[in-house]
Amino acid sequence: HRSPLEPPLDEDAAWDATQAASVGYLATKRAAEELVLSRARELDVVVLSPSNIFGRGDALKSSRRTQVKAAQGRWRFYTDGGVSIVDIDSCVAAMLTAMTPRARRGERYILAGENVTIKHMLRLFAELGGHADRAPSWRLPGSVLTALCFLGELLGSSSFTLERARVATLYHWYHADKARRELGFHPLSARDAIASSVAAMRHLRLLDSP
Repeated sequence: HRSPLEPPLDEDAAWDATQAASVGYLATKRAAEELVLSRARELDVVVLSPSNIFGRGDALKSSRRTQVKAAQGRWRFYTDGGVSIVDIDSCVAAMLTAMTPRARRGERYILAGENVTIKHMLRLFAELGGHADRAPSWRLPGSVLTALCFLGELLGSSSFTLERARVATLYHWYHADKARRELGFHPLSARDAIASSVAAMRHLRLLDSP
């Protein structure tokens, strides 16, 4: 969604083909799901769609660079938009359950956790990283972000791209009622999921010891 006032999406939400056409990542994910579900009559398949996964092992991802900087107290900006944060352990547990008769053949399950704004997410990283006094507090307007990403593409950046600019300011908010009901899915809070991610950063010595 483009507004935080719109309700979180679920498995029955309409596919926005127009928006996906400008974001290759979304289009490829959709194509993969459709390919798998098209074989449901022949194969016992289930599709699990996790939201933004946080936890052990994610600190070195290229998409986690901003969060690492926020945890280090070195990132002061935030954009509009929001994310749904889910912890890796809850996702793995749901995947194991999906391989049992409890999951319905040919069904799609969203594995989403707590919905938070980009600002709140980055401030949690700063706080849990021990730098609450340097938490992001400067809003970066969408127009400025787009200009920076346009320049980034010209310079060959893989982090600052127009595709990322389009995705960053959207509200990727979902609810996982179906997975909770049918798979016993119970994700951690955003704070606890991010705490696990920050602990991994400390283990890798990306952060100072508390």
